[in-house]
Amino acid sequence: MRIVRSTQGWILMCNAGPVCLRRALRRCRYRVGELCEVLGCSESYLRRVFVRDLGLAPSALSAEWRMVEARHRLRAGEDEDRLARRLGFSSVAGLRRAFRECYGVTPRSYRSAGRERWWAGRVADARRSA
Repeated sequence: MRIVRSTQGWILMCNAGPVCLRRALRRCRYRVGELCEVLGCSESYLRRVFVRDLGLAPSALSAEWRMVEARHRLRAGEDEDRLARRLGFSSVAGLRRAFRECYGVTPRSYRSAGRERWWAGRVADARRSA
């Protein structure tokens, strides 16, 4: 098994054929254990493949992509209850905690503060501190 970059994103090359990593994680609601069941491999093996090919653990990539999807869905107007269920959080509080840790604001604050203006400010702050 190996992970390669293509024009469609990260592709997991496995015995069953090529699998789009982002779609597979989304279908498994960003749960690495469920992804392993679908792929028919152990979590330790998948971790070794991720670290070798991407330089990070599957849980780290999954958490990052999960927050990116949360941000996009909030921008589209999805409510927090539905979003928490869709992304595999056990509760809305879990979504709020993870979103705040990642972006520094709650989902509600992000939605109400002018999403694009807020995100542009975060990018500008990151550039200044780099």
